[in-house]
Amino acid sequence: MRFLLKTSILISALLFNTACQSKSDNEQQFIAQSKELIKALASDLQHTMKTAVKSGGFEKAISACQNQAPLIKQSHNQTSALEIKRTSLKWRNPNNSPDDWERQVLLAFEEQKRAGVAISKLNHSEVIETDSTLEYRFMKAIPIKSVCLNCHGDESQITSPVAAALKQQYPLDNATQFKAGDIRGAFSVRKTVVH
Repeated sequence: MRFLLKTSILISALLFNTACQSKSDNEQQFIAQSKELIKALASDLQHTMKTAVKSGGFEKAISACQNQAPLIKQSHNQTSALEIKRTSLKWRNPNNSPDDWERQVLLAFEEQKRAGVAISKLNHSEVIETDSTLEYRFMKAIPIKSVCLNCHGDESQITSPVAAALKQQYPLDNATQFKAGDIRGAFSVRKTVVH
Protein backbone atom coordinates (compact mmCIF):
# COMPACT_ATOMS: atom_id res chain seq x y z
CA MET A 1 0.00 0.00 0.00
CA ARG A 2 2.82 2.42 0.91
CA PHE A 3 4.55 1.60 -2.37
CA LEU A 4 1.39 2.46 -4.35
CA LEU A 5 0.91 5.70 -2.39
CA LYS A 6 4.54 6.72 -2.93
CA THR A 7 4.29 5.80 -6.61
CA SER A 8 1.09 7.84 -6.94
CA ILE A 9 2.70 10.84 -5.25
CA LEU A 10 5.79 10.51 -7.44
CA ILE A 11 3.71 10.33 -10.63
CA SER A 12 1.66 13.37 -9.53
CA ALA A 13 4.86 15.31 -8.81
CA LEU A 14 6.35 14.36 -12.18
CA LEU A 15 3.17 15.39 -14.01
CA PHE A 16 3.10 18.69 -12.12
CA ASN A 17 6.78 19.36 -12.89
CA THR A 18 6.24 18.46 -16.55
CA ALA A 19 3.22 20.81 -16.74
CA CYS A 20 5.22 23.62 -15.09
CA GLN A 21 8.19 23.00 -17.37
CA SER A 22 5.91 22.99 -20.41
CA LYS A 23 4.27 26.24 -19.27
CA SER A 24 7.70 27.80 -18.73
CA ASP A 25 8.91 26.59 -22.14
CA ASN A 26 5.77 27.99 -23.76
CA GLU A 27 6.33 31.34 -22.06
CA GLN A 28 9.95 31.47 -23.23
CA GLN A 29 8.86 30.63 -26.77
CA PHE A 30 6.19 33.35 -26.59
CA ILE A 31 8.77 35.91 -25.39
CA ALA A 32 11.14 35.02 -28.24
CA GLN A 33 8.31 35.28 -30.80
CA SER A 34 7.19 38.59 -29.26
CA LYS A 35 10.67 40.08 -29.59
CA GLU A 36 10.84 39.04 -33.25
CA LEU A 37 7.40 40.52 -33.95
CA ILE A 38 8.32 43.77 -32.19
CA LYS A 39 11.53 44.01 -34.20
CA ALA A 40 9.64 43.49 -37.48
CA LEU A 41 6.89 45.99 -36.66
CA ALA A 42 9.36 48.61 -35.38
CA SER A 43 11.41 48.27 -38.58
CA ASP A 44 8.35 48.66 -40.81
CA LEU A 45 7.09 51.67 -38.85
CA GLN A 46 10.50 53.38 -38.89
CA HIS A 47 10.82 52.84 -42.64
CA THR A 48 7.33 54.30 -43.19
CA MET A 49 8.07 57.36 -41.04
CA LYS A 50 11.46 58.02 -42.65
CA THR A 51 9.94 57.74 -46.13
CA ALA A 52 7.13 60.13 -45.21
CA VAL A 53 9.50 62.70 -43.68
CA LYS A 54 11.74 62.59 -46.77
CA SER A 55 8.79 63.08 -49.13
CA GLY A 56 6.85 65.74 -47.24
CA GLY A 57 8.31 66.62 -43.87
CA PHE A 58 6.93 65.84 -40.44
CA GLU A 59 3.41 66.92 -41.43
CA LYS A 60 3.41 64.03 -43.91
CA ALA A 61 4.74 61.71 -41.20
CA ILE A 62 1.69 62.53 -39.08
CA SER A 63 -0.61 61.43 -41.89
CA ALA A 64 1.47 58.29 -42.42
CA CYS A 65 1.31 57.54 -38.71
CA GLN A 66 -2.46 57.99 -38.66
CA ASN A 67 -3.26 56.13 -41.90
CA GLN A 68 -0.47 53.64 -42.55
CA ALA A 69 0.67 52.61 -39.05
CA PRO A 70 -2.65 50.88 -38.17
CA LEU A 71 -2.55 48.98 -41.48
CA ILE A 72 1.03 47.89 -40.86
CA LYS A 73 0.10 46.69 -37.36
CA GLN A 74 -2.97 44.88 -38.74
CA SER A 75 -0.83 43.17 -41.37
CA HIS A 76 1.55 41.86 -38.71
CA ASN A 77 -1.37 40.69 -36.57
CA GLN A 78 -2.88 38.81 -39.52
CA THR A 79 0.33 36.96 -40.31
CA SER A 80 1.18 36.05 -36.72
CA ALA A 81 -0.37 33.92 -33.99
CA LEU A 82 0.25 36.90 -31.72
CA GLU A 83 -1.50 40.25 -31.37
CA ILE A 84 0.68 43.35 -31.19
CA LYS A 85 0.02 47.03 -30.58
CA ARG A 86 1.75 50.15 -29.31
CA THR A 87 0.48 51.84 -26.18
CA SER A 88 1.45 54.67 -23.87
CA LEU A 89 0.46 56.55 -20.75
CA LYS A 90 0.39 59.58 -23.07
CA TRP A 91 -1.31 58.23 -26.18
CA ARG A 92 -2.00 60.12 -29.36
CA ASN A 93 -4.71 57.84 -30.73
CA PRO A 94 -7.38 56.64 -28.23
CA ASN A 95 -7.26 53.21 -29.92
CA ASN A 96 -3.77 52.86 -28.43
CA SER A 97 -4.74 53.62 -24.84
CA PRO A 98 -3.48 51.00 -22.37
CA ASP A 99 -5.66 48.42 -20.69
CA ASP A 100 -5.31 48.04 -16.90
CA TRP A 101 -2.49 45.49 -17.15
CA GLU A 102 -0.56 47.60 -19.67
CA ARG A 103 -1.00 50.72 -17.53
CA GLN A 104 0.51 48.95 -14.51
CA VAL A 105 3.47 47.75 -16.56
CA LEU A 106 4.03 51.22 -18.03
CA LEU A 107 4.00 52.73 -14.53
CA ALA A 108 6.47 50.06 -13.39
CA PHE A 109 8.71 50.92 -16.38
CA GLU A 110 8.70 54.58 -15.29
CA GLU A 111 9.73 53.57 -11.75
CA GLN A 112 12.51 51.32 -13.06
CA LYS A 113 13.77 54.12 -15.33
CA ARG A 114 13.88 56.51 -12.36
CA ALA A 115 15.87 53.85 -10.50
CA GLY A 116 18.47 53.91 -13.28
CA VAL A 117 17.45 50.98 -15.49
CA ALA A 118 18.16 51.65 -19.17
CA ILE A 119 15.01 51.88 -21.32
CA SER A 120 16.46 49.26 -23.68
CA LYS A 121 16.35 46.78 -20.78
CA LEU A 122 12.72 47.48 -19.83
CA ASN A 123 10.48 44.57 -20.71
CA HIS A 124 7.99 42.48 -18.80
CA SER A 125 6.21 39.19 -19.39
CA GLU A 126 3.44 37.48 -17.53
CA VAL A 127 1.11 34.53 -17.92
CA ILE A 128 -2.42 35.25 -16.73
CA GLU A 129 -4.46 32.12 -16.12
CA THR A 130 -8.24 31.88 -15.81
CA ASP A 131 -10.47 28.81 -15.66
CA SER A 132 -10.65 28.63 -19.44
CA THR A 133 -7.60 30.48 -20.85
CA LEU A 134 -3.92 31.17 -20.57
CA GLU A 135 -3.07 34.68 -21.66
CA TYR A 136 0.58 35.34 -22.44
CA ARG A 137 1.52 39.03 -22.21
CA PHE A 138 4.76 40.82 -23.07
CA MET A 139 5.71 44.49 -23.18
CA LYS A 140 8.90 46.24 -24.29
CA ALA A 141 9.48 49.93 -23.63
CA ILE A 142 9.96 52.39 -26.52
CA PRO A 143 12.44 55.24 -25.94
CA ILE A 144 11.96 58.74 -27.31
CA LYS A 145 14.72 59.66 -29.74
CA SER A 146 15.65 63.22 -30.69
CA VAL A 147 13.92 62.97 -34.09
CA CYS A 148 10.66 61.97 -32.34
CA LEU A 149 10.53 65.36 -30.60
CA ASN A 150 9.54 67.00 -33.90
CA CYS A 151 6.05 65.56 -33.29
CA HIS A 152 6.18 64.59 -29.59
CA GLY A 153 8.23 67.39 -28.01
CA ASP A 154 7.20 70.72 -26.53
CA GLU A 155 6.06 73.96 -28.23
CA SER A 156 9.66 74.97 -28.97
CA GLN A 157 10.28 71.74 -30.90
CA ILE A 158 6.99 71.28 -32.77
CA THR A 159 6.61 73.68 -35.71
CA SER A 160 3.33 75.49 -36.35
CA PRO A 161 2.45 73.35 -39.42
CA VAL A 162 3.08 70.15 -37.42
CA ALA A 163 1.04 71.46 -34.48
CA ALA A 164 -1.83 72.30 -36.85
CA ALA A 165 -1.66 68.84 -38.46
CA LEU A 166 -1.65 67.18 -35.03
CA LYS A 167 -4.65 69.21 -33.90
CA GLN A 168 -6.57 68.34 -37.07
CA GLN A 169 -5.73 64.63 -37.20
CA TYR A 170 -5.51 63.86 -33.47
CA PRO A 171 -7.94 66.15 -31.63
CA LEU A 172 -7.56 64.10 -28.40
CA ASP A 173 -3.75 64.04 -28.60
CA ASN A 174 -1.86 64.02 -25.31
CA ALA A 175 1.43 62.63 -26.67
CA THR A 176 3.55 65.78 -26.50
CA GLN A 177 5.88 67.36 -23.93
CA PHE A 178 8.32 64.45 -24.13
CA LYS A 179 12.05 64.95 -23.69
CA ALA A 180 14.91 62.94 -25.20
CA GLY A 181 15.46 59.88 -23.03
CA ASP A 182 11.82 59.59 -21.93
CA ILE A 183 9.78 56.43 -22.33
CA ARG A 184 7.44 57.05 -25.27
CA GLY A 185 5.36 53.98 -24.48
CA ALA A 186 5.71 50.30 -25.23
CA PHE A 187 5.03 47.54 -27.67
CA SER A 188 2.46 45.20 -26.17
CA VAL A 189 2.04 41.62 -27.36
CA ARG A 190 -0.51 39.02 -26.28
CA LYS A 191 -1.53 35.50 -27.07
CA THR A 192 -4.61 33.82 -25.65
CA VAL A 193 -4.76 30.05 -25.45
CA VAL A 194 -8.04 28.32 -24.60
CA HIS A 195 -7.59 25.21 -22.47
